[in-house]
Amino acid sequence: MKKNVFILIILYWVLCFPGFSYGHNDKQTRETHVPVIEVFHKLEKSTNTRFFYSNTDLENLKVDETKINYKSLKEALNYLSEAYALEFHIKNNVVSVRYSEPKTDKPVKGKVQDRQGKAIDGARVKVKNTQQETYTDAGGNFQLTVDDKASVILVVSSFGYESREVPVTGAEITVELQEKISELREFVVTGFKQSVARAVDEKKDAINLVDVIVAEDIAKFPQSNMAEALQRISGIQIRRDYAGGVGNEVSVRGLPPEYTNVTVDGQSAPNSSDGRTFNFNTLPAELYAKVEVHKSPSANLDEGGVGGTVNLVKLTPFKLKKPTLIASLEGQYNTQSQDLKGVTPKATLTLGKNWNNKIGLLGGVSYNKFYNTSESYDVVRYTSYSYDTNGDKVMDHLNVRVPYPRYVSEGQVVERTAFNLATQFRVTRNFDMLLSGNYIKNNQTSSRYTPIFNIQTNKAAEIEADGNYLLYGLYNNVTATLENQQSINLTDILQLGAAGNLALGPWKIKVLGQYSVTNKDSEQYRAYANTRSNVSYDIRENYKWFDLGTSAGLTDASKYTMTEVRRYFWDNEDKILAGQMNVNRKLGGFFTLDAGIKQQNRTKSREQFYRRINNINQPFEPVSRLLEGFLDNVKEAKGPNSFLVHDWDKTYELYGSKIMLEGAEEVNAAYHVAENVSAGYLMGTFSKGKVTGNAGVRLVRTNLISEGFERNQAGDLTPLTVKSDYTDVLPSMNVRYAPVENLFIRAAYAKVLTRPALGDLAAFRQVNDVELTIVQKNPHLQPFRAHQYDLSIEWYPRAATLLGISFFRKDIASFIVNQTSDVQMNGQTYRLSEPVNGNSARIDGIEFNYQQPFSFFPGLLNGFGVITNYTLSKSSFREVLDLGTGETETYEMPNNSRHSANVTLYYDKGGFEFRIANNYRSRFLREKPVPADGLKYRDAYHQTDISVSYAITRQLNLTFNMLNAFNSEPYEYIWEKKYMDQVAVYGRSYQAGLRFKL
Repeated sequence: MKKNVFILIILYWVLCFPGFSYGHNDKQTRETHVPVIEVFHKLEKSTNTRFFYSNTDLENLKVDETKINYKSLKEALNYLSEAYALEFHIKNNVVSVRYSEPKTDKPVKGKVQDRQGKAIDGARVKVKNTQQETYTDAGGNFQLTVDDKASVILVVSSFGYESREVPVTGAEITVELQEKISELREFVVTGFKQSVARAVDEKKDAINLVDVIVAEDIAKFPQSNMAEALQRISGIQIRRDYAGGVGNEVSVRGLPPEYTNVTVDGQSAPNSSDGRTFNFNTLPAELYAKVEVHKSPSANLDEGGVGGTVNLVKLTPFKLKKPTLIASLEGQYNTQSQDLKGVTPKATLTLGKNWNNKIGLLGGVSYNKFYNTSESYDVVRYTSYSYDTNGDKVMDHLNVRVPYPRYVSEGQVVERTAFNLATQFRVTRNFDMLLSGNYIKNNQTSSRYTPIFNIQTNKAAEIEADGNYLLYGLYNNVTATLENQQSINLTDILQLGAAGNLALGPWKIKVLGQYSVTNKDSEQYRAYANTRSNVSYDIRENYKWFDLGTSAGLTDASKYTMTEVRRYFWDNEDKILAGQMNVNRKLGGFFTLDAGIKQQNRTKSREQFYRRINNINQPFEPVSRLLEGFLDNVKEAKGPNSFLVHDWDKTYELYGSKIMLEGAEEVNAAYHVAENVSAGYLMGTFSKGKVTGNAGVRLVRTNLISEGFERNQAGDLTPLTVKSDYTDVLPSMNVRYAPVENLFIRAAYAKVLTRPALGDLAAFRQVNDVELTIVQKNPHLQPFRAHQYDLSIEWYPRAATLLGISFFRKDIASFIVNQTSDVQMNGQTYRLSEPVNGNSARIDGIEFNYQQPFSFFPGLLNGFGVITNYTLSKSSFREVLDLGTGETETYEMPNNSRHSANVTLYYDKGGFEFRIANNYRSRFLREKPVPADGLKYRDAYHQTDISVSYAITRQLNLTFNMLNAFNSEPYEYIWEKKYMDQVAVYGRSYQAGLRFKL
């Protein structure tokens, strides 16, 4: 036994030893290889042929006889030709043999620099007349393998430099590139045009379908909001919040944001919600060097995105070319600010240095404060009523849809501070490490003020309707409510990471560790004040902007009575601890093997507190104030520019002692979910001639432990723990074919998944014996699983230029929705609502991309360029409305616009940059429908943003941005456009500042 174990160890060591190769000198080769002349003799006997050859050329050549098929001359000759560089010519059963020395490879190292000796990062080095190419690292260095017997010429190019063809004359080579005077200035190299060129290069060189946005310079992303920048990519649509219309969530290829997997440097990013949707508005864009959008996955990428994966990549110290000091100061102003008006500050400071790739440090701090407001006319819901207007007991108007209208002013004040620090050091020649961390503190105070008019009644003094469409109504003794709320959200994000890279001969090993945690404490106050008055509702002139009249008015506090105060508190935590190891080895000249394992433990928990006092019936005046300036810059708005709201300091002073949260925990709304994921993958990457690709499989095991409480019919709370697990095998394949130079055809297939929202996996159940309803979550939910297919054709005729078309399909087999059913409990029928699997969905789409710098234009005009894209996305989503009856309905996929497009025109020359960008998306179903409320749509919307900058000196830049330059107004409706749900105004945002770089 010991002897067998010893033999296995020796065999394993021999096979894995970096110097091991399958040459002619090992023992097995001597036993199985025979002289090729002996093989010819045997073939002559078995195939009735004759061989002519030179004994001098072949006398020392031995071949593997086990691979020879002596019964088939054709197969034998094919093998000898491919394996041993033998050439054969057959005529009249006579085989002429010609032998040429086999090709031998030699390594070539080099460095690419400019005329001042400064290293050029990212320069392309290509072997002429082949598909073989590589790129320089941060130090301008490159390495590749070429044919030792051939005359090899390298083609070296980089944006802003003249391309050069350099013959290979030795093992090391230095290439000096000359600047293109017409395109390159010191202040342009890191500008928008350069970032576009680098993004195009990365897309071109990728095997997968990937889109990239690259920072213009260190700590200078193209837009200060990550979501706003991402919407410029084809197939990307963003969701905006209601407190100022700020982009905060990202959808990829027609799927809602919860289907987008968001990672930071390839590691999962925690969030502050009950689901998996990531809020990009919590991150400062200055932390990141680029953003990658992976539309087709590969086995080495973390699973989790049916729509796609958005990977945020931070800058590392070894990428610095020289000592860096960057400082910026900016002022921001929004025209629609709610209460706080004026300019708010934004400041950043970044420091870094790289000591010859031996040790590097990079750190930064940023501070940002801004105001945003959304002001709108809004309908809470519609309810159908019939009216007898003349008292003859005959209904003159049947099933008129009557709105529940309100005015809404929703604003936010956000204050964000971020710190980041990274150090990278080379431990040995073959081993380097990266340690990084960042901390973000995000404080948001949002306020929503809403005068609501409850005109939903079957009694009206006057009615004018067109069928079931209400045009005008006069209602007596209607309740008008001032419903106001303030939310204070304190979010802390901590991300720590460690990575080590080890090279052992042909083996490359990477080990990563991650700890991330997001804590969000949310406190919300709601207060109500009521009055009763006569109310008129009129949309005869403009269905978007209703005309409301009230006899009580909205500015006399003495006519309102304080009725109710509520207080909520939520404590949310999302914690991730992960470890990963990847191994890479090149096998032969065209194949690379990647393998890896990963363990990720994620826990999400929530505590909830709630208390209220109602039936207060006290004067409103002591806690009231007047909100002014409401929609005073919108001519179509017919309502008041001022109305009463609660003064929060006074409200808390008077009623705070009655809404203290001690003992007010809602235990049945709390949960703790632990998700442990074990994953492993195996992937091969190949490159042969004009074809490059990868294929692999990812094996994932997910274990869940969900802890919570359930309330039984007697009202008692009992602990509830549910365990579940599932395993997924996720194959993927990506192929890139280049029929001619700079033309690429890509095809991809993958099985993908998105896990359910962690909040939906919570173990709790709420029973309402008054309304006979049961609301519960489902710890047994399975993931969203889908098959996706991609095909694209891309042409890169010159630098930074792209013309492409892509086709994609996603077949989702297990969509998750809320379903309702009737259940019997204790002799009564309850309505049960819970999330379940089982519904299917499908998305088919086409993407068009065109972008080009017009560098061929004469003179000053060659600074222009354009970036455009268009996406057509058709979706179909089937929902089961009732489990008991089996009733279904088919909708468009929520949050998916069938048409979306971007057009960006830019100018970048002589230190002056200008961009005007327009984003458009057609109407979309806003959310998963609640059948009683009807289908809610957001109408087509487009927004134009403008950016200008000027380099005063090489170190100092002046910047100016205007967001939503034409003050676009999003419009939402139900059923059809005339049934207004909301029309909102976000206003314009202005940003101006200075940026200094040393």
